[in-house]
Amino acid sequence: VELELFDLVFEEGEKVLKEIAFQSDSPYYEKILKHIIKASIKLEKFEDARIFIDQRRQLLPILKQYLAVLDEIEYKKALGLPYLEDLMKVLKDVIPETIKIYCLEEMFVIYRDDHQYEMALNSIYELYNFDLESKYFNEELKLLVILKKHDEVIKKALNALRSFNKNPYAVLALLEVYIDKEDYHKASTLEAEYEELIDKE
Repeated sequence: VELELFDLVFEEGEKVLKEIAFQSDSPYYEKILKHIIKASIKLEKFEDARIFIDQRRQLLPILKQYLAVLDEIEYKKALGLPYLEDLMKVLKDVIPETIKIYCLEEMFVIYRDDHQYEMALNSIYELYNFDLESKYFNEELKLLVILKKHDEVIKKALNALRSFNKNPYAVLALLEVYIDKEDYHKASTLEAEYEELIDKE
């Protein structure tokens, strides 16, 4: 169903573009291109997408050029091409908060999947500036465990367990650290204390 919708958007959009081709100063032209680009990418019409992306870039005002880079990112993602530099380019611009969050989240995933754990952690800490701690807390703990930042894991995990919502992931992170440090007494005490919570997970 979704692909049929994109087909419709693509076909109708192309018709409208032809109709208003001579009035490229029309405010609708760029908006239509935006939707056609998305449809082209979803339909894997990559050559068309490339042409439309370039057309839209030429129509966008200087302060909105980041929108063309976002098109470029979607295009590269669909083709499995690297796009980290494009994300960095967008972040240098004056952009809305939602776009900043999108770019930082994308960068976090790229760094994490590429085993660049310190960089992934930095992306998370930047996301924390946008009140996203609860969303990324478990990811932060995972990275701290991988990076063997034991003291930080212990401090953050114990804090999380003192809070109202008992976070089972905090228990698992603590267990990993205690076992890694060969502190089996603490590990078994923790396991006994939070047995029910661990079982639920």
